[in-house]
Amino acid sequence: YDWLDDHTLLLSARLGKRNRLVIVAKDTSSTEDKWQNNVLPKDGYLVTALPNDKEHVLLALIVTQPSVNSVLYRFPIQALREGKLDETYKVPYLSEDLSFFAYSDELNKLISLQYNQEAETIFYSIRTLESDSEQQRYELKLEDWDFVPAGLLSDSKMAVLSNKESDTTSLYEFDLATQSFGEILYSHKKYDLVAAKLSPSEGKVLSVSYYDHGRLV
Repeated sequence: YDWLDDHTLLLSARLGKRNRLVIVAKDTSSTEDKWQNNVLPKDGYLVTALPNDKEHVLLALIVTQPSVNSVLYRFPIQALREGKLDETYKVPYLSEDLSFFAYSDELNKLISLQYNQEAETIFYSIRTLESDSEQQRYELKLEDWDFVPAGLLSDSKMAVLSNKESDTTSLYEFDLATQSFGEILYSHKKYDLVAAKLSPSEGKVLSVSYYDHGRLV
């Protein structure tokens, strides 16, 4: 779950056989403490609650056809409360075949990940949210390990979730210029990491997340 504002909660829940996003919103027009649930028609994940923008969030919705890709939207929180997933909120200039997004609130940088299964290659790019062109684009050969950006540690280094040199998915430092893995920033001896929060201004990891028997820690 994530708080979108003081009155709106975004839940990711397993409903039946599908993962769904649920908006839990307080009825601010009532003097009573009433909350309403609204199941969104598509699954996805919160990219960032945009701490410098009190009215919008970046939300990626998963498209299952023809392959599992993500489409990025800048939704007004009020639209989510009302269940209005209008296409006009789609972030422009982005390709339709992107797989994953991460965002640095401090640097205002969006990381986009794209898989090319035929060429066995990962492409990832970095840009500002407002830019219609990529500032940096990189190509990485797919190997027998996972690679998911967790965010930026600085303008030159990224933190990534990978199982490249460990038994579990761990958090690695990744150098953008040399395209090489650095030190392991955090690794759990039993569980795969699923997310991390970073501070580029401090160049350090603030927190990591993993599931312990279904409980998010």
